[in-house]
Amino acid sequence: MIYYTCMHCFADLETDDIYSCKTEPCPVCGKVNTVPKAKEKLKDVVNSCQAISEKIGAEGFQMQSCGGPTLIQKIFSRPCKDNVLTEINNLFANTSEMAHVTVERILAIGEKYKVDIYHEYGEELRAIFAGYLKYTLQDGQLSSVEVGNLRHMQTIFYLSRETVKSIQQNVCHELYAKQLEEAASDGKLNEVERQKLHRLKQYFQISDEDMVQMYKKEARKVMEGKIKEILKTGRYSPEDEKQLNDIANDFGSYVSYDQETRECLDICRRLWNIDNGILPEYNVPFDLQKEEKCHYYSSTNWYEIKNGEKHGVDSGVLYVSNKRIIFMGEQKSLSVNIGRVIGFSPCEVGVEIQKTAGNNLIFDVGNRVLAGILCTTLRHIVSGKRDGQPKKETNRIQSVIKNIRNVKSD
Repeated sequence: MIYYTCMHCFADLETDDIYSCKTEPCPVCGKVNTVPKAKEKLKDVVNSCQAISEKIGAEGFQMQSCGGPTLIQKIFSRPCKDNVLTEINNLFANTSEMAHVTVERILAIGEKYKVDIYHEYGEELRAIFAGYLKYTLQDGQLSSVEVGNLRHMQTIFYLSRETVKSIQQNVCHELYAKQLEEAASDGKLNEVERQKLHRLKQYFQISDEDMVQMYKKEARKVMEGKIKEILKTGRYSPEDEKQLNDIANDFGSYVSYDQETRECLDICRRLWNIDNGILPEYNVPFDLQKEEKCHYYSSTNWYEIKNGEKHGVDSGVLYVSNKRIIFMGEQKSLSVNIGRVIGFSPCEVGVEIQKTAGNNLIFDVGNRVLAGILCTTLRHIVSGKRDGQPKKETNRIQSVIKNIRNVKSD
Protein backbone atom coordinates (compact mmCIF):
# COMPACT_ATOMS: atom_id res chain seq x y z
CA MET A 1 0.00 0.00 0.00
CA ILE A 2 1.23 3.50 -0.93
CA TYR A 3 -0.21 6.62 0.72
CA TYR A 4 0.13 9.98 -1.02
CA THR A 5 -1.51 13.40 -1.37
CA CYS A 6 -3.45 14.72 -4.36
CA MET A 7 -1.43 17.52 -5.96
CA HIS A 8 -4.63 19.38 -6.87
CA CYS A 9 -7.05 19.22 -3.93
CA PHE A 10 -4.59 17.85 -1.32
CA ALA A 11 -6.84 14.92 -0.45
CA ASP A 12 -5.21 11.92 1.26
CA LEU A 13 -5.08 9.04 -1.23
CA GLU A 14 -3.90 5.43 -1.24
CA THR A 15 -3.32 2.65 -3.79
CA ASP A 16 -2.54 -1.06 -3.72
CA ASP A 17 -0.56 -0.83 -6.94
CA ILE A 18 2.97 -0.37 -5.59
CA TYR A 19 4.85 -1.50 -8.70
CA SER A 20 3.54 0.15 -11.87
CA CYS A 21 3.70 3.75 -10.59
CA LYS A 22 0.79 4.58 -12.92
CA THR A 23 -1.39 7.67 -12.93
CA GLU A 24 -4.71 7.60 -11.11
CA PRO A 25 -7.65 10.04 -10.96
CA CYS A 26 -8.38 11.56 -7.56
CA PRO A 27 -11.80 10.32 -6.32
CA VAL A 28 -12.39 13.74 -4.71
CA CYS A 29 -11.57 16.25 -7.47
CA GLY A 30 -11.30 13.89 -10.44
CA LYS A 31 -7.91 15.21 -11.57
CA VAL A 32 -5.05 12.85 -12.40
CA ASN A 33 -2.05 12.23 -10.11
CA THR A 34 1.11 10.23 -10.66
CA VAL A 35 1.48 7.56 -7.99
CA PRO A 36 4.86 7.87 -6.18
CA LYS A 37 7.40 5.16 -6.94
CA ALA A 38 7.36 2.28 -4.47
CA LYS A 39 11.15 2.10 -4.37
CA GLU A 40 11.45 5.74 -3.36
CA LYS A 41 8.79 5.28 -0.69
CA LEU A 42 10.53 2.13 0.55
CA LYS A 43 13.87 3.96 0.70
CA ASP A 44 12.33 6.71 2.84
CA VAL A 45 10.84 4.13 5.20
CA VAL A 46 14.13 2.25 5.50
CA ASN A 47 16.07 5.42 6.28
CA SER A 48 13.44 6.49 8.81
CA CYS A 49 13.45 3.09 10.54
CA GLN A 50 17.23 3.06 10.69
CA ALA A 51 17.27 6.50 12.31
CA ILE A 52 14.62 5.42 14.84
CA SER A 53 16.51 2.25 15.75
CA GLU A 54 19.84 4.04 16.13
CA LYS A 55 18.42 6.87 18.24
CA ILE A 56 16.56 4.62 20.68
CA GLY A 57 19.44 2.16 20.70
CA ALA A 58 21.83 4.89 21.83
CA GLU A 59 19.63 6.87 24.25
CA GLY A 60 16.61 4.74 25.11
CA PHE A 61 13.22 6.46 25.16
CA GLN A 62 13.59 10.22 25.65
CA MET A 63 10.82 12.82 25.55
CA GLN A 64 10.59 14.58 22.18
CA SER A 65 8.74 17.68 21.05
CA CYS A 66 6.10 17.32 18.37
CA GLY A 67 6.57 19.32 15.19
CA GLY A 68 4.13 21.94 13.96
CA PRO A 69 1.79 21.43 10.97
CA THR A 70 2.76 22.52 7.48
CA LEU A 71 0.97 25.35 5.68
CA ILE A 72 -1.27 22.91 3.78
CA GLN A 73 -2.10 21.09 7.01
CA LYS A 74 -3.07 24.38 8.63
CA ILE A 75 -5.26 25.43 5.71
CA PHE A 76 -7.16 22.14 5.63
CA SER A 77 -7.02 21.59 9.43
CA ARG A 78 -5.18 18.33 9.06
CA PRO A 79 -3.07 16.71 11.78
CA CYS A 80 0.69 16.43 11.31
CA LYS A 81 1.25 12.72 10.73
CA ASP A 82 4.97 13.13 11.31
CA ASN A 83 4.12 13.36 15.02
CA VAL A 84 2.66 9.84 15.19
CA LEU A 85 6.00 8.19 15.97
CA THR A 86 6.98 11.03 18.31
CA GLU A 87 3.86 10.46 20.38
CA ILE A 88 4.40 6.68 20.46
CA ASN A 89 7.98 7.29 21.64
CA ASN A 90 6.71 9.66 24.34
CA LEU A 91 4.31 7.00 25.64
CA PHE A 92 7.33 4.89 26.59
CA ALA A 93 9.46 7.84 27.71
CA ASN A 94 6.76 9.19 30.02
CA THR A 95 6.05 6.02 32.02
CA SER A 96 7.85 4.28 34.86
CA GLU A 97 6.54 0.87 33.82
CA MET A 98 6.21 -0.26 30.22
CA ALA A 99 3.10 -2.23 31.13
CA HIS A 100 1.28 1.11 31.31
CA VAL A 101 1.67 1.47 27.55
CA THR A 102 -1.31 -0.37 26.13
CA VAL A 103 -2.81 -1.15 22.75
CA GLU A 104 -5.66 1.25 23.56
CA ARG A 105 -3.26 4.15 24.07
CA ILE A 106 -1.52 3.41 20.78
CA LEU A 107 -4.86 3.21 18.97
CA ALA A 108 -5.83 6.56 20.52
CA ILE A 109 -2.83 8.15 18.82
CA GLY A 110 -4.04 6.64 15.53
CA GLU A 111 -7.49 8.14 16.07
CA LYS A 112 -5.96 11.54 16.79
CA TYR A 113 -3.99 11.57 13.55
CA LYS A 114 -6.53 9.60 11.51
CA VAL A 115 -4.12 6.77 10.68
CA ASP A 116 -4.16 2.99 11.08
CA ILE A 117 -0.94 2.66 13.09
CA TYR A 118 -0.63 -1.10 12.91
CA HIS A 119 -1.23 -1.09 9.17
CA GLU A 120 0.66 2.02 8.11
CA TYR A 121 3.50 2.04 10.65
CA GLY A 122 4.39 -1.65 10.94
CA GLU A 123 8.03 -1.15 9.88
CA GLU A 124 8.46 1.75 12.27
CA LEU A 125 7.05 -0.26 15.21
CA ARG A 126 9.55 -3.01 14.45
CA ALA A 127 12.31 -0.39 14.39
CA ILE A 128 11.23 0.88 17.82
CA PHE A 129 11.38 -2.69 19.17
CA ALA A 130 14.83 -3.21 17.61
CA GLY A 131 16.09 0.08 19.05
CA TYR A 132 14.94 -0.80 22.56
CA LEU A 133 16.48 -4.28 22.29
CA LYS A 134 19.74 -2.68 21.16
CA TYR A 135 19.62 -0.26 24.08
CA THR A 136 19.04 -3.01 26.67
CA LEU A 137 21.92 -5.08 25.27
CA GLN A 138 24.51 -2.31 25.57
CA ASP A 139 25.96 -4.05 28.63
CA GLY A 140 25.91 -7.42 26.88
CA GLN A 141 23.05 -8.96 28.86
CA LEU A 142 19.33 -8.67 29.62
CA SER A 143 17.82 -8.29 33.08
CA SER A 144 14.51 -9.96 34.00
CA VAL A 145 12.80 -6.54 33.88
CA GLU A 146 14.15 -5.86 30.39
CA VAL A 147 13.01 -9.30 29.20
CA GLY A 148 9.53 -8.54 30.53
CA ASN A 149 9.49 -5.16 28.80
CA LEU A 150 10.47 -6.71 25.49
CA ARG A 151 7.73 -9.33 25.76
CA HIS A 152 5.15 -6.64 26.57
CA MET A 153 6.33 -4.53 23.60
CA GLN A 154 6.06 -7.61 21.37
CA THR A 155 2.46 -8.04 22.51
CA ILE A 156 1.25 -4.45 22.06
CA PHE A 157 3.03 -4.15 18.69
CA TYR A 158 1.52 -7.44 17.49
CA LEU A 159 4.93 -8.81 16.52
CA SER A 160 5.05 -12.49 15.59
CA ARG A 161 7.56 -14.87 17.12
CA GLU A 162 9.33 -15.14 13.75
CA THR A 163 9.56 -11.35 13.44
CA VAL A 164 11.03 -11.00 16.95
CA LYS A 165 13.52 -13.79 16.23
CA SER A 166 14.64 -12.03 13.03
CA ILE A 167 15.00 -8.69 14.85
CA GLN A 168 16.98 -10.32 17.67
CA GLN A 169 19.34 -11.96 15.20
CA ASN A 170 19.97 -8.71 13.32
CA VAL A 171 20.50 -6.68 16.50
CA CYS A 172 22.81 -9.27 18.06
CA HIS A 173 24.87 -9.48 14.89
CA GLU A 174 25.12 -5.69 14.75
CA LEU A 175 26.19 -5.40 18.40
CA TYR A 176 28.70 -8.24 18.12
CA ALA A 177 30.21 -6.70 14.98
CA LYS A 178 30.48 -3.36 16.81
CA GLN A 179 32.26 -4.97 19.78
CA LEU A 180 34.62 -6.73 17.38
CA GLU A 181 35.36 -3.47 15.58
CA GLU A 182 36.16 -1.70 18.86
CA ALA A 183 38.41 -4.55 20.00
CA ALA A 184 40.24 -4.51 16.66
CA SER A 185 40.72 -0.74 16.55
CA ASP A 186 44.40 -1.11 17.54
CA GLY A 187 45.00 -3.73 14.84
CA LYS A 188 45.15 -6.76 17.14
CA LEU A 189 43.14 -8.84 19.63
CA ASN A 190 44.50 -9.62 23.09
CA GLU A 191 43.37 -12.50 25.28
CA VAL A 192 40.97 -10.38 27.35
CA GLU A 193 39.25 -9.14 24.18
CA ARG A 194 39.05 -12.68 22.82
CA GLN A 195 37.36 -13.96 25.97
CA LYS A 196 34.85 -11.11 25.99
CA LEU A 197 33.97 -11.71 22.35
CA HIS A 198 33.59 -15.43 23.06
CA ARG A 199 31.14 -14.73 25.88
CA LEU A 200 29.14 -12.35 23.67
CA LYS A 201 29.10 -14.93 20.89
CA GLN A 202 27.51 -17.47 23.21
CA TYR A 203 25.05 -15.00 24.75
CA PHE A 204 24.00 -13.56 21.38
CA GLN A 205 23.90 -17.05 19.86
CA ILE A 206 26.14 -16.09 16.96
CA SER A 207 26.84 -19.08 14.72
CA ASP A 208 30.42 -20.14 13.99
CA GLU A 209 29.88 -19.42 10.30
CA ASP A 210 28.63 -15.88 10.93
CA MET A 211 31.43 -15.22 13.41
CA VAL A 212 34.07 -16.30 10.87
CA GLN A 213 32.58 -13.97 8.25
CA MET A 214 32.60 -11.02 10.69
CA TYR A 215 36.20 -11.75 11.67
CA LYS A 216 37.23 -11.93 8.04
CA LYS A 217 35.50 -8.63 7.30
CA GLU A 218 37.21 -6.91 10.24
CA ALA A 219 40.60 -8.46 9.40
CA ARG A 220 40.34 -7.17 5.85
CA LYS A 221 39.47 -3.69 7.10
CA VAL A 222 42.48 -3.61 9.46
CA MET A 223 44.82 -5.03 6.82
CA GLU A 224 43.65 -2.56 4.17
CA GLY A 225 44.53 0.27 6.55
CA LYS A 226 48.01 -1.18 7.09
CA ILE A 227 48.54 -1.70 3.35
CA LYS A 228 47.57 1.93 2.69
CA GLU A 229 50.29 3.01 5.12
CA ILE A 230 52.82 0.78 3.35
CA LEU A 231 51.93 2.05 -0.13
CA LYS A 232 52.06 5.63 1.12
CA THR A 233 55.66 5.21 2.30
CA GLY A 234 56.59 3.17 -0.76
CA ARG A 235 58.51 0.66 1.36
CA TYR A 236 57.47 -2.83 2.50
CA SER A 237 59.76 -4.12 5.23
CA PRO A 238 59.96 -7.60 6.81
CA GLU A 239 58.43 -6.06 9.94
CA ASP A 240 55.48 -4.79 7.87
CA GLU A 241 54.99 -8.26 6.43
CA LYS A 242 55.13 -9.79 9.91
CA GLN A 243 52.49 -7.33 11.15
CA LEU A 244 50.15 -8.29 8.30
CA ASN A 245 50.61 -11.97 9.07
CA ASP A 246 50.07 -11.32 12.78
CA ILE A 247 46.80 -9.54 11.98
CA ALA A 248 45.68 -12.54 9.95
CA ASN A 249 46.61 -14.91 12.79
CA ASP A 250 44.85 -12.77 15.42
CA PHE A 251 41.62 -12.82 13.43
CA GLY A 252 41.89 -16.45 12.35
CA SER A 253 42.03 -15.30 8.75
CA TYR A 254 44.67 -15.38 6.04
CA VAL A 255 46.57 -12.85 3.96
CA SER A 256 44.92 -12.53 0.58
CA TYR A 257 45.53 -9.74 -1.95
CA ASP A 258 44.33 -9.04 -5.45
CA GLN A 259 46.91 -9.02 -8.23
CA GLU A 260 47.30 -5.23 -8.29
CA THR A 261 47.98 -5.09 -4.54
CA ARG A 262 50.47 -7.97 -4.75
CA GLU A 263 52.36 -6.18 -7.52
CA CYS A 264 52.45 -2.92 -5.54
CA LEU A 265 53.69 -4.68 -2.40
CA ASP A 266 56.34 -6.50 -4.43
CA ILE A 267 57.62 -3.18 -5.76
CA CYS A 268 57.64 -1.67 -2.25
CA ARG A 269 59.50 -4.72 -0.95
CA ARG A 270 62.14 -4.39 -3.68
CA LEU A 271 62.61 -0.73 -2.84
CA TRP A 272 62.97 -1.49 0.88
CA ASN A 273 65.51 -4.21 0.10
CA ILE A 274 67.55 -1.88 -2.06
CA ASP A 275 67.48 0.87 0.59
CA ASN A 276 68.80 -1.64 3.09
CA GLY A 277 71.54 -3.08 0.92
CA ILE A 278 69.69 -6.20 -0.22
CA LEU A 279 70.11 -5.77 -3.97
CA PRO A 280 68.85 -8.40 -6.44
CA GLU A 281 71.42 -10.10 -8.65
CA TYR A 282 70.78 -10.88 -12.31
CA ASN A 283 72.59 -12.95 -14.95
CA VAL A 284 73.68 -10.96 -17.99
CA PRO A 285 74.59 -12.00 -21.58
CA PHE A 286 78.14 -10.67 -21.32
CA ASP A 287 81.18 -11.10 -19.11
CA LEU A 288 81.32 -9.15 -15.87
CA GLN A 289 84.46 -7.92 -14.20
CA LYS A 290 85.89 -9.57 -11.13
CA GLU A 291 83.51 -9.25 -8.16
CA GLU A 292 81.04 -7.35 -10.37
CA LYS A 293 77.33 -8.08 -9.95
CA CYS A 294 74.38 -6.81 -11.97
CA HIS A 295 71.63 -5.35 -9.77
CA TYR A 296 69.27 -3.87 -12.38
CA TYR A 297 68.32 -4.24 -16.03
CA SER A 298 65.49 -3.10 -18.30
CA SER A 299 64.75 -2.09 -21.88
CA THR A 300 65.49 1.57 -22.42
CA ASN A 301 65.90 4.42 -24.86
CA TRP A 302 69.17 6.35 -24.61
CA TYR A 303 69.17 10.12 -25.07
CA GLU A 304 71.81 12.82 -24.73
CA ILE A 305 71.58 16.57 -24.13
CA LYS A 306 73.48 18.52 -26.77
CA ASN A 307 73.35 22.28 -26.98
CA GLY A 308 70.41 22.27 -24.58
CA GLU A 309 68.34 19.88 -26.67
CA LYS A 310 67.43 16.22 -26.16
CA HIS A 311 68.59 13.88 -28.93
CA GLY A 312 67.86 10.17 -29.31
CA VAL A 313 70.97 7.99 -29.52
CA ASP A 314 69.84 4.36 -29.52
CA SER A 315 67.45 1.76 -28.07
CA GLY A 316 68.58 -1.30 -26.14
CA VAL A 317 69.01 -2.68 -22.63
CA LEU A 318 70.35 -0.82 -19.60
CA TYR A 319 72.29 -2.69 -16.92
CA VAL A 320 73.43 -1.29 -13.58
CA SER A 321 76.08 -3.20 -11.66
CA ASN A 322 78.01 -2.42 -8.52
CA LYS A 323 80.82 -1.13 -10.74
CA ARG A 324 79.35 0.16 -14.00
CA ILE A 325 76.39 1.55 -15.91
CA ILE A 326 76.21 -0.50 -19.10
CA PHE A 327 74.10 0.06 -22.20
CA MET A 328 73.84 -2.63 -24.92
CA GLY A 329 72.10 -1.08 -27.92
CA GLU A 330 71.12 -1.98 -31.44
CA GLN A 331 73.83 0.27 -32.85
CA LYS A 332 75.94 1.44 -29.91
CA SER A 333 77.20 0.21 -26.57
CA LEU A 334 78.30 2.20 -23.54
CA SER A 335 80.07 1.50 -20.25
CA VAL A 336 80.47 4.14 -17.53
CA ASN A 337 82.33 3.39 -14.29
CA ILE A 338 80.28 4.25 -11.21
CA GLY A 339 83.21 6.38 -10.01
CA ARG A 340 82.63 8.74 -12.96
CA VAL A 341 79.03 9.42 -11.93
CA ILE A 342 78.85 12.71 -10.02
CA GLY A 343 75.09 12.83 -9.75
CA PHE A 344 71.73 11.91 -11.22
CA SER A 345 68.17 13.20 -11.21
CA PRO A 346 64.90 11.36 -11.79
CA CYS A 347 62.95 12.06 -14.97
CA GLU A 348 59.27 11.26 -15.49
CA VAL A 349 59.97 7.71 -16.67
CA GLY A 350 63.72 7.47 -16.35
CA VAL A 351 66.87 9.11 -15.07
CA GLU A 352 69.39 11.74 -16.16
CA ILE A 353 72.98 10.93 -15.19
CA GLN A 354 75.73 13.54 -14.78
CA LYS A 355 79.34 12.40 -15.39
CA THR A 356 82.74 13.89 -14.66
CA ALA A 357 83.10 14.59 -18.41
CA GLY A 358 80.93 14.48 -21.51
CA ASN A 359 77.24 14.97 -22.15
CA ASN A 360 74.63 13.94 -19.62
CA LEU A 361 73.03 10.56 -20.25
CA ILE A 362 69.24 10.16 -20.21
CA PHE A 363 67.75 6.69 -20.01
CA ASP A 364 63.99 6.36 -20.55
CA VAL A 365 62.84 2.99 -19.15
CA GLY A 366 59.19 3.39 -20.13
CA ASN A 367 57.31 3.60 -16.81
CA ARG A 368 57.53 5.24 -13.39
CA VAL A 369 57.83 1.98 -11.47
CA LEU A 370 61.01 0.87 -13.22
CA ALA A 371 62.29 4.46 -13.08
CA GLY A 372 61.79 4.47 -9.30
CA ILE A 373 63.62 1.17 -8.88
CA LEU A 374 66.44 2.41 -11.15
CA CYS A 375 66.90 5.64 -9.18
CA THR A 376 66.81 3.81 -5.83
CA THR A 377 69.40 1.31 -7.07
CA LEU A 378 71.66 4.06 -8.39
CA ARG A 379 71.32 6.07 -5.18
CA HIS A 380 72.39 3.08 -3.11
CA ILE A 381 75.32 2.11 -5.35
CA VAL A 382 76.61 5.63 -5.95
CA SER A 383 76.39 6.61 -2.28
CA GLY A 384 78.03 3.31 -1.31
CA LYS A 385 80.95 3.93 -3.61
CA ARG A 386 81.47 7.37 -2.13
CA ASP A 387 81.56 5.80 1.33
CA GLY A 388 84.26 3.43 0.13
CA GLN A 389 82.19 0.32 -0.69
CA PRO A 390 78.59 -0.66 -1.23
CA LYS A 391 76.48 -1.32 1.84
CA LYS A 392 76.19 -5.02 2.65
CA GLU A 393 73.08 -6.75 3.98
CA THR A 394 73.48 -7.77 7.59
CA ASN A 395 72.99 -11.23 9.05
CA ARG A 396 70.15 -9.86 11.20
CA ILE A 397 68.12 -8.76 8.18
CA GLN A 398 68.78 -12.08 6.41
CA SER A 399 67.60 -13.98 9.47
CA VAL A 400 64.42 -11.93 9.80
CA ILE A 401 63.51 -12.39 6.13
CA LYS A 402 64.04 -16.18 6.28
CA ASN A 403 61.68 -16.47 9.25
CA ILE A 404 58.86 -14.39 7.75
CA ARG A 405 56.13 -16.46 6.16
CA ASN A 406 55.43 -15.97 2.47
CA VAL A 407 52.26 -14.05 1.67
CA LYS A 408 49.47 -16.40 0.66
CA SER A 409 47.40 -15.41 -2.29
CA ASP A 410 44.12 -16.48 -3.79
